[in-house]
Amino acid sequence: MKKKELRLRLVRKRLELSEEEIEELSGKAHKNLFELREFKQACSLVLYFGIKNEVRTEGIFRKSKDLGKKIYFPCIIGRGLEFRRVEDLSELKPGKFSIPAPGPNSEEIGVEDADLLVLPGVAFDRTGYRIGYGGGYYDRALSKRDGKGVSVGLAYDFQVLDEIPREKGDRGVDVVVTESRIIFCERRSV
Repeated sequence: MKKKELRLRLVRKRLELSEEEIEELSGKAHKNLFELREFKQACSLVLYFGIKNEVRTEGIFRKSKDLGKKIYFPCIIGRGLEFRRVEDLSELKPGKFSIPAPGPNSEEIGVEDADLLVLPGVAFDRTGYRIGYGGGYYDRALSKRDGKGVSVGLAYDFQVLDEIPREKGDRGVDVVVTESRIIFCERRSV
């Protein structure tokens, strides 16, 4: 199946989730993330704000704040992402594609300097490759990390496939976390 077909099928399936299912499955995925040594040791982390029924991150934000971690969210700037610090979720305002993002005056961190990068995806495979919405924003960000820190893809179980189509420039994550499992991936790029 091609990326475009997979993207449409999986986004449609995700949009069929009820609010109760999203809350329950997101909470279970959070618990798995919190068990990771990499989460426990991280002083700074990048989160995303879930759209289109993605695994929610508000609970991760609250727990990270309680633990004294510095938390950053992405802003789309041109063809890239900048990561800016957020102290309260009310600071997030609709940005490009109406995705909630921090304001331009927030403290910025280089993607390579964040201890933990938590990112969304439409699909992941067991080796960590991902399919996003097709803009390549996270692939470009991941390419700058050069082995630094840890990248974690958050997904529902049905979004994890045995294999997904890959193209030059696709970047994989180190770990995929769902509501029922943690998959440690071999980091590779095509």
